[in-house]
Amino acid sequence: MKIGVYAAHDDDALVAVGGLLSRYSKEGNKIFYLIFTDGRASHKAVLNINKNPTEEVVKKTPKIEIKNALSFLDINSLYFLDFYDRKLEKNEKNAEDKCREITMKEKPDIIFFQFPDAHPDHRAANKIMKKIIN
Repeated sequence: MKIGVYAAHDDDALVAVGGLLSRYSKEGNKIFYLIFTDGRASHKAVLNINKNPTEEVVKKTPKIEIKNALSFLDINSLYFLDFYDRKLEKNEKNAEDKCREITMKEKPDIIFFQFPDAHPDHRAANKIMKKIIN
């Protein structure tokens, strides 16, 4: 089977279904992972840090961290859509188009996607995926 994982932020899906992805990987299933946002505003929003590190420095970190975190899985493809963190709603149509294109290319049998909690990026990612799978 092919498993598609769609997360608003780099860590969202690992926190939610990391154990299940590990099992799917060990069973020989193919997995691809898509991340909607670039994470650049995480320090500012969560820790109120505006500089040192700058947003540009912060946005590089999730790519490195998620590659390391996913190294235990057999990830066939890793997609970074790089939409501005905390502003996915403002880019919803563009994100939907890119996400739909990747989904059509990958043709997943099982899809895991974001729960629409209070975070605006989580709600936008959920809304995008509901449009794609319906």
